Amino acid sequence: MEKKEIYVGVDLGGTTIKMGLISKIGELIFETEIPTRTKDGYQAIIDDIVQNVRKIASDFGLTWEQVKGMGMGIPGLLDIDAGIVRMAPNLKWKDLSIKQILENELLIPVKIENDANVAAIGEAWVGAGKGFKHVIMATIGTGIGGGIIVDGKILHGKNGMAAELGHIPISDKGIVCGCGNVGCLETVSSATGIIRMAKEVVAKEKDSILTERYKGKLDEITAKSVLDAAKEKDKEAMAIVKEAAYLLGKALATVANLFDPEIIIIGGGVSKAGNILFEPIREAFYQHGLKNIVKNVQIVPATLGNTAGIIGAAALFHV
Repeated sequence: MEKKEIYVGVDLGGTTIKMGLISKIGELIFETEIPTRTKDGYQAIIDDIVQNVRKIASDFGLTWEQVKGMGMGIPGLLDIDAGIVRMAPNLKWKDLSIKQILENELLIPVKIENDANVAAIGEAWVGAGKGFKHVIMATIGTGIGGGIIVDGKILHGKNGMAAELGHIPISDKGIVCGCGNVGCLETVSSATGIIRMAKEVVAKEKDSILTERYKGKLDEITAKSVLDAAKEKDKEAMAIVKEAAYLLGKALATVANLFDPEIIIIGGGVSKAGNILFEPIREAFYQHGLKNIVKNVQIVPATLGNTAGIIGAAALFHV
């Protein structure tokens, strides 16, 4: 392994911090994960990052001079040019000059980016979107994150909040979203939305595998539970998955109509469900999108998994 030019990628989450060493061609050569000590304040998190990135470099046999920079994906509203986290509710950070703090500690260049954006950048660099210049990525987890790449560049928007795909309004009669609006996409198509609909099935004691397995145990229902039941041809579970996937596909058609992509990448744990998820996504997408735009768009699962954020953070020095 050529060790002359190595970058650190950090994917900072509210629960865990993933970090790794990445070569200049996007090869992940070492990775590790530590808990996020959110309750101990921002300095504890910074100290953990500084100590651990130095340690993994040393463990891999690098001198610190061989580490050319560190990129970090952060969940929240960022002032990227200034290197400031304006607001990161899961971390309890506000107006934190994270770039300057880390550069002072590590003595190497540091770049920051929204966590959903770095996942999209990683997939576009060396993952499912490699070779494409116009990419949309939707990450399906507790919520729905997104990243839009136009002509090889990530789209930020005025406030750095472009590609909030989870908050596309899909219904005036839906439930209230965490953002305060009604009927956002992620109230139905996220893992949280899928679980909510499954709990309704069980609570109403409908004839379903879900009712048999989770009556009196609603807190044990996961998105995977619902997807597994759907694969067993359970009518209620299949209806939930179809609704979640269909509305996601319809929303993505709207996004495609605006940005004319070459490829759409679906990431997150739910994306591993296979055709039971992707078929209704594609059906809705091709039905509702402008035909000349959507007819040649590929809709594919992400390939980098949980490493997309680490790789994409390092890619901030290359794209």
